[in-house]
Amino acid sequence: MTETEIKLYGSPANNRKDCNTSATYRKCPKCVSWKPRSEFPPREDTASGISNICRTCRSLSAITASRKQRQARRCKIEAEHGKLLKGSWTTTETKKRCPTCEEWKPHNQFCKSPNTSHGIGGACKTCKHWQAVLRRYNLTEVEYFEMLETQDGNCAICKAEQASLYVDHDHKTGKVRGLLCEQCNFLLGNAKDNVNILASAVKYLETNREDS
Repeated sequence: MTETEIKLYGSPANNRKDCNTSATYRKCPKCVSWKPRSEFPPREDTASGISNICRTCRSLSAITASRKQRQARRCKIEAEHGKLLKGSWTTTETKKRCPTCEEWKPHNQFCKSPNTSHGIGGACKTCKHWQAVLRRYNLTEVEYFEMLETQDGNCAICKAEQASLYVDHDHKTGKVRGLLCEQCNFLLGNAKDNVNILASAVKYLETNREDS
């Protein structure tokens, strides 16, 4: 501390002239300003019991660091997925990040929505599909594929391998019974799950079957 500083801010706290702290003031090394001790946040690991940097400089440093982090994040996203649209961290000119599966996908993998600033819905179509299955059948995506594996990837009735199978459930109890192809699912639906109708249909076919 200079003689002028000692006159203005008091004697050094530890009687050393190279000290930047008095009983009531401290000099911030960043802004090089003497400020009341109350302008420095408490810090137990220092001899003075307060931080070396004043609150204002700490706040400005945090803001600068935050800006650098945001810029780095933006550069990373745009390098991988294209230019971000204005005001968005999850939508670029060609892709969008699904908040459910957290994957970046092309815009056509999302439903259109007039309620969003960019006209693209929230979750991707795949996630919305599984959300609908869960709501309607109380069946998760994991449970669906476990059931599909037990059926060897085939329809539970005709055993034909299909690209996709429908969830079949008891319309009275809501219990999921299995996975069916489109034709077999329609078969049960048209018969209204009536065993007698289906049995009658089998008898009819057997009666009118031509011997090969």
